[in-house]
Amino acid sequence: MAIYSFTLDFIYDIMYNVSDLIQPFGICPATKRDPAVAGLFNFKNYMGLPAKRRTTTSKKQRASHFSLKKTALTICEKCGAKTAPHKACIKCGAYKGKSVVNIAKRTARLVRSRKGSGKAST
Repeated sequence: MAIYSFTLDFIYDIMYNVSDLIQPFGICPATKRDPAVAGLFNFKNYMGLPAKRRTTTSKKQRASHFSLKKTALTICEKCGAKTAPHKACIKCGAYKGKSVVNIAKRTARLVRSRKGSGKAST
């Protein structure tokens, strides 16, 4: 006798054993070997399947937040260019009115790296 945790395997094993015991006495003509009820004893389907079809409305409601959001932009205090919030300005290198990035140095470095890699500058 095997020790089972209370799972479906335990229940299925009991069903198989009971049907095997009762069959010889003619009490239970439909057993797991009877082709007429073979589908009732097919317990090997372990794949999870949805209980109900997902409707068009529920699909759309589930995917309602998948849409693209508008990009929030702020205006640079120094040059007036549009920049991403909490980032230094791409045009002048300022953040909160102070210059934090040397744009000339950064541009020269970018040109050198593109010249060495063979990429065309944009």
